[in-house]
Amino acid sequence: RAIESTAVSRLFEITWKSYIAYAVRNESYANPDKPEDVESGRLAVVYSKSRFLEYVAIDTFACEMHPGPFRHIGVNCLNHVVDVASTELPTVRLLRAPIPA
Repeated sequence: RAIESTAVSRLFEITWKSYIAYAVRNESYANPDKPEDVESGRLAVVYSKSRFLEYVAIDTFACEMHPGPFRHIGVNCLNHVVDVASTELPTVRLLRAPIPA
């Protein structure tokens, strides 16, 4: 069944100070990475190894020396998967708390 955002849903803002690369994929076509490559998380995932990190290594000059060690954070949403390569974890801010029923 569909997941609906309503007035009683929590609302978050996720921001990065800087990033190396990001991509947004339609979740219907997203091919997930292997579970053993997941460092932590389920809906917001930190990957220790991924095809997105391989792409960033091939398509950019980012490396361990510059800008420094970086990781892949994947945000799995209802209709999209957002992949971000960054040297920092994002800041997560709760914009709307759930209203008790």
